[in-house]
Amino acid sequence: MGSAAIDTADANEAPADVEARHRLWRAAYFAASPAEFPHTTRLAALLYPSLDDQFEFGIGLLITGLRQRAGQPAA
Repeated sequence: MGSAAIDTADANEAPADVEARHRLWRAAYFAASPAEFPHTTRLAALLYPSLDDQFEFGIGLLITGLRQRAGQPAA
């Protein structure tokens, strides 16, 4: 949700520009002190996934939910 809110502000931005901005932000997290911010630096690579990865993740969740819903009896 947080990443989506950030990207919504620049919805007209070219995908390459969004990816470049995310790389810069990720680099800032990698640059943090591992001694002071161990969790941040350990998880930095997972922050701001590519637009394609975000899309695939979201579609996967929708498909999984629809499959589960289709297998349930009507309420």
